[in-house]
Amino acid sequence: MGSDREEVIDVRSGLAYLMVKWRWIVLAALIGALAAGGFAYMKNHRKAETGGAAEVTYEEKAAKLRAALQESDALYVEQLVTQYKSYGEKLAKWGQYTEGAALQKLDPYNYIKKDVQYAVLSDNSSAVNAFTSSLLGQAEYEKIGELTGFDPLTASLQEIVTVTDAALISSSVADPGNEIVNTPGDINAGSSGSRIIDVTILAPDEEQADGIGKIADAAVNDKCARMKSAGMDISVRKISDTSVRNDANWLLNRQMNENLPRIQMQSNRSAFIKNSVDTLTEGQKDYFTFLCKDQTASTGAKVSVKKVNLKKYAAAGCIAGLMIALIAVYLSYIFTDKIRTEEELRDNYRLPILQKFDISAPDKGLMKTDPIRRKGLSILGADRAAVSAEKGAALLEAELGRRLSREDCSSLYIAYDCEEERVRGTVETLAGKLSGGQRRAEAGNPTGDDGAYQKLLGADAVVIAETLNRSGKKPLKELIETCRRNGIKVLGCVTLMDTQNY
Repeated sequence: MGSDREEVIDVRSGLAYLMVKWRWIVLAALIGALAAGGFAYMKNHRKAETGGAAEVTYEEKAAKLRAALQESDALYVEQLVTQYKSYGEKLAKWGQYTEGAALQKLDPYNYIKKDVQYAVLSDNSSAVNAFTSSLLGQAEYEKIGELTGFDPLTASLQEIVTVTDAALISSSVADPGNEIVNTPGDINAGSSGSRIIDVTILAPDEEQADGIGKIADAAVNDKCARMKSAGMDISVRKISDTSVRNDANWLLNRQMNENLPRIQMQSNRSAFIKNSVDTLTEGQKDYFTFLCKDQTASTGAKVSVKKVNLKKYAAAGCIAGLMIALIAVYLSYIFTDKIRTEEELRDNYRLPILQKFDISAPDKGLMKTDPIRRKGLSILGADRAAVSAEKGAALLEAELGRRLSREDCSSLYIAYDCEEERVRGTVETLAGKLSGGQRRAEAGNPTGDDGAYQKLLGADAVVIAETLNRSGKKPLKELIETCRRNGIKVLGCVTLMDTQNY
């Protein structure tokens, strides 16, 4: 009666069983995390104790790679490394310049270009040359740096405030009392030493441009006063002050010109790599790559020992423990020799379920404090089970009444195979409730008691009581086979579940 049929595995019940056992699964994951974390800790501890002694030094590694080459090849590689590092250092400096340069940070579409011209007039050409040289000194650039927010010690300020000799004045010396003229061609001078100085100012807004212009004016006036006090006959007049807004093409060209050396250096390094480095043999490339690494080659220096990541190990251990526990629990559900669910009784043994009972200890039921386990037990049918034999006996009697009305079964036997006290008590209570009138109901364990076995053979019909997660598949098959051989009617099955210990 179903004993020779291939067993069917109910996936939904299997997932419910995993939910019931979730605490064991989580515990296995935690144990895996602790074990992996402990292993990582011990691994780090051993490395700390040895100080990475198992690692070779930088010099030893370099010597090993060098020994694999001929002397001439090794020397050639070392020369290439020197050139390569030189390119790298220069490009790094250019990169620092580009990041901090005031000129490169100006927006070509939102800036002010201010041109101020001064006429320097004197019969003494040496005085004119002395005036035009170093017009803006460190003190002026510090003021400009404070105004613009750039480092005054960098050359970048000299790109946004430039001083140049614009023209040589060849006519007679102008009267210092004359009005300021607008163009250099209107100035009269008598010495070939007289010159015009251009001060070009670049700024993001007019306020900064005017501020820098005032610093330049103050520098011009201060130097002129100092030279006059030294007995030099010299005069300086501002002859032009013009501003241009957002001349994008001019500034873009200026920024590109200042960047040309870096671009050319990048091109040169690319050509160097293509023509020299890329033509190296495999051994030479290994030696070249190693020497180019940013490591200190001091005597006795150790290659750094990478620490094991405790968090990664713990996470991996947790996942491994979780997966192993899931697989182990599910396999135990599939390959167990116990009856796990009512679906197994219906699908594998063709036994109708007449009634189900919860035989847990009083006041605990489905473990209300554990919603995951409670949900799993609910899927397995625990929430639909009668909480006592007395309450379920009436329903069972009604069900048997419908079945026995068609059969003359005056002798009913309830067979069980689990010797737990609560199982025996529940089944005996059922037998007592079902006895009466012309029907005699008895209960016993025919698989372990000869007297019970004899009573089973004398019964007209049998109800099998299976304790889920306790009753074995083999005793059930033997009981079904015995009833079939002796022509005893198997009416169905009642299931007993201890939700606390499932």
